Amino acid sequence: MTVFKVIGIALTAVAAALVLRAYRPELGLQIAVAAGVLILVLTLDELAAMSGFLREVLGRYQIDTAYLTVMLKVIGVAYLAYIIHVAVVYGSSIKFLSGMNPIAFFKGLAPAMICAFTTTSSNATLPLNIECCNNMGAEPEISSFVLPLGATINMDGTAIYQAVATIFIAACYNIDLTLADMAMVVLTATLASVGTAGVSGAGMIMLAMVLTSIGIPVEGIAIIAGVDKLFDMGRTTLNITGDATCAIWISKLERAKKARMEARANAKA
Repeated sequence: MTVFKVIGIALTAVAAALVLRAYRPELGLQIAVAAGVLILVLTLDELAAMSGFLREVLGRYQIDTAYLTVMLKVIGVAYLAYIIHVAVVYGSSIKFLSGMNPIAFFKGLAPAMICAFTTTSSNATLPLNIECCNNMGAEPEISSFVLPLGATINMDGTAIYQAVATIFIAACYNIDLTLADMAMVVLTATLASVGTAGVSGAGMIMLAMVLTSIGIPVEGIAIIAGVDKLFDMGRTTLNITGDATCAIWISKLERAKKARMEARANAKA
């Protein structure tokens, strides 16, 4: 019942924040902070009970905590790469190529990012991603073409995940990767990400091709299969963010092209 109590407390706090925001919209930030503090304070006792329960389960079934620690480190490395890629690559692309404030971009795309994080499916997030991009100024005909295409072939998060997972599995088998092996990982991870379906869990299936290319046993996928969902949430969010970045940039290029064509037509007239 502890888990359900935590969920109930969180939902109640969020509902109360939404009701207050409806009456006092100018207090949006203050209400969000207050809701976060309320959730934190009310769930400390429940989280402590959950941690005690977890320790009891680990002791009863003799689960090696070292495995959990290692997996948490691997997940942390993957998410660190996700965050760096979003902030550096996508942030700078939006700033210098699209001429848009990165903070405004991420704020406008937040609903689609949350949907991608929870559903772990680029295809399921596609309608919301199109809506968010259109609201941020993307041309509807551009977003309706670029985003479905990107949901299939533009998967930077999947490529990062496959590289991190391959190196980790190689370390588990005590396999030293040479520079040529690492180059092959980069190549095959990129190709595999292009051909990966935009559905939940597809990246783990394509990981087999990357492992085979450098001679790592495919059975090693079982080592990370149990926590693949955690990887999937981050990489899907990264994937749809890249699609939106491209849609905003292409829309800017098309608007500039139309403006030049109109200027030439006016000059000839």
